[in-house]
Amino acid sequence: MDENTQDANQSVNGSEEVTEETSAGDSKDYAKLYENQKIRAERAEARLKELRRSTTTDTKESATSNDTKSGDIDLGAMAFLTAVGITEDEDIDLANDTAKKWGMPLHKVVKDEDFQAKLERHRTQRANLAATSNIKGGSGTSDAKFTAEYWLAKGVPPTASDVPDRKARVKIARALMDSQKSGKKFYND
Repeated sequence: MDENTQDANQSVNGSEEVTEETSAGDSKDYAKLYENQKIRAERAEARLKELRRSTTTDTKESATSNDTKSGDIDLGAMAFLTAVGITEDEDIDLANDTAKKWGMPLHKVVKDEDFQAKLERHRTQRANLAATSNIKGGSGTSDAKFTAEYWLAKGVPPTASDVPDRKARVKIARALMDSQKSGKKFYND
C-alpha cells in the first residue's frame, strides 16, 4: 500500500485499514482496487454529511445562545447608566426592560419623565422595604403588671393568667394582704 492510500484511510476512518498488498511484480487486480476505492469514497461522503449536519446544529445552538447573551446589557450601556446615577441591579434591569418595551435607546429612556417617575417610585418602594424589614420586637410587654402597686390600685388580686410567675403573684398577694391589715375597719375608728 502506498502512502497516499494510507493517509486517505487514516483521514476517513481514523485508523489504518488493512488491505491486501500486492507486490510490484504481481499483476494487480484492478477490480478489487476499484471496489476498495469505492468503499472509501462512500465512507468519506457519509462522514462529510455527518460533519455538515453536526456543524449546522452547532451553529443553530450557538446562534440561540448568542441571542440570549445579547439580551444582557453591554459594558457601554452599563457605564452610561452608572454615570447617570443608576447603579442598583434592579434599577438597571428596569431601565433595560423599559428601553426594550418602549423601543427606545437607553439615553432617551433615562431622560424621559415617565421613566424618571417610575424609577423614583421603584427606589422609594425599595427604601421602604429596607427600612421596615429589620424592625425587631413585637408586642410590647410591660413589667407594670407584675408590681404590687398596679394590683393595689386595681383592687383585685391577680390570676394565674394575669401574672404567670408564681413568685411574683405571691409577692403581690402578700402586699395586698398587708395593705388591708394596716387599714381601719371602720371609717370612724
